[in-house]
Amino acid sequence: MRSSDFICGSIAALFAAGSLTSQSLTRFEGSTPQSLSVRVLSESQPTSPGTVLLQGIEVLSIEMTGHTVGQDLQPGVSRVTTRNGFARIDLPDGGRVFRYRRNGGAAWGYLHVNAAGAAQVVLELPGIAGTTDPFADRIAVSASGHRAVMTLAAGGLYVVRLDGGVFASSNSAARFVPTITAVLPPSVMVGRTHVFYETGGPSRLWRVAMADGGTPTEHTPPRAATDTLRVELAMSGDGSKVAFLSGPRNQWSIYFLGETGTWRTLPAAPAKYEEPGYLPEGT
Repeated sequence: MRSSDFICGSIAALFAAGSLTSQSLTRFEGSTPQSLSVRVLSESQPTSPGTVLLQGIEVLSIEMTGHTVGQDLQPGVSRVTTRNGFARIDLPDGGRVFRYRRNGGAAWGYLHVNAAGAAQVVLELPGIAGTTDPFADRIAVSASGHRAVMTLAAGGLYVVRLDGGVFASSNSAARFVPTITAVLPPSVMVGRTHVFYETGGPSRLWRVAMADGGTPTEHTPPRAATDTLRVELAMSGDGSKVAFLSGPRNQWSIYFLGETGTWRTLPAAPAKYEEPGYLPEGT
């Protein structure tokens, strides 16, 4: 098999980035898909050796919360795509996010390639018990594409900056937020300033500011022992609030939760409302 190359410093990315004086080319190369290297080159010196950022990686499938069929066809939003055999999330600013495992599962992480073609490992963790993926099965990305959230299978989440900045508390692109129990992966939604999510056992609703130092606060509506808090949240267009369902089976009430205050109910009679039906579970 010949080397597989993926060049992120494309003309489209340059236009999305505006006026940039320095461009990079990020390339996946290797003889097998299970053991690739990530090499970053200067566009002004494409024949130079460049810098090898990662070795022994396999680019994996990637999924995003709030994912709809229409989203994949809509420009200007974060969307799941596959190009040249590599799955990725395309960001509105021309950047991309890839999920990978390294050295057969010894490490698992996320690679961000910005609109200028420069690559950065924004989060990498060792495998659990040697080679098991520590992350949940999908990530959440803000509408702007500047923030993402990666949840852990065992509990806790990472808020990740995709704008090139770092958190002062961690001196890195990611900061860890502990959670009371494991996060329910389909529930996570990233707004303009806050992350909204549910934890399991039983389901509870939370909000946390993405800014450094933000801590989770609970906003679960009161419910009877037989009531259910549905797992899928719907984000408003401006990213300021989420809507969700809770109540007795097929007699759901519609609730809202914004960036401040607590939940409130929509003045509509309880009924058999449907969740958004996000991919991959929905259609």
